[in-house]
Amino acid sequence: MKRCEHCGKQYADKVDICPIDGQPTINPQEQPRSVSSSSIGQAAFNAKIVSPMTAAGSYRIFVQGSDWVFIQTEDGTHSVLNAIVPFLGPAGNLLTLAIWLFSKHKAKDFQERLQSDAPENLLHDSEKNFRLHIAEIRQAVIEPPPTFTSSGKEIGRATLSIRHGETLKLAFATREDLDAAWQLLASALASALQVNLEWNAEKQQYQKIARQNSRPPRIQP
Repeated sequence: MKRCEHCGKQYADKVDICPIDGQPTINPQEQPRSVSSSSIGQAAFNAKIVSPMTAAGSYRIFVQGSDWVFIQTEDGTHSVLNAIVPFLGPAGNLLTLAIWLFSKHKAKDFQERLQSDAPENLLHDSEKNFRLHIAEIRQAVIEPPPTFTSSGKEIGRATLSIRHGETLKLAFATREDLDAAWQLLASALASALQVNLEWNAEKQQYQKIARQNSRPPRIQP
């Protein structure tokens, strides 16, 4: 049997999301999924920002109390270069090799810093890095990825409504990263979190929740 961490109601093992409050269910006899930790002892997860385009790229997100620190690990220009290289002929092959050698060396140095340095020391490395206070998030929606996407492999998305009408859209490549963000949002936002997906054990993927009617999901406990 599983139970909802929020309201305590029990469900069959196949139920992953509580239909009453939209929160994940757990099996008390199993080790619950938790937010992963980096080597410097801080909780962290990975996500790709797909909107706004000015911040597009892959990020390592460190959790520091009530703050999320976004450190960009790869910007959006990488995929653009891969798209134009085939049109450059033989010169494109040389450009690809040069970019690969430079990127490999740079990535190795950066990964070492990412694992050992404090996020505050990385914040000023790029203008794309930023800090988000959890209180700035007005509402969050977790949903399956769109049918067609240009951002690579996705298992789900989180849309955060922040500040003065701004929206931050995050895409997740693994269930572990999505579950980590989900857990943090659920504990911080409560009823301001809306969950529109459920785990399909047979297909091993998240899918849109199948509802019995067209009414919006109830997210109030």
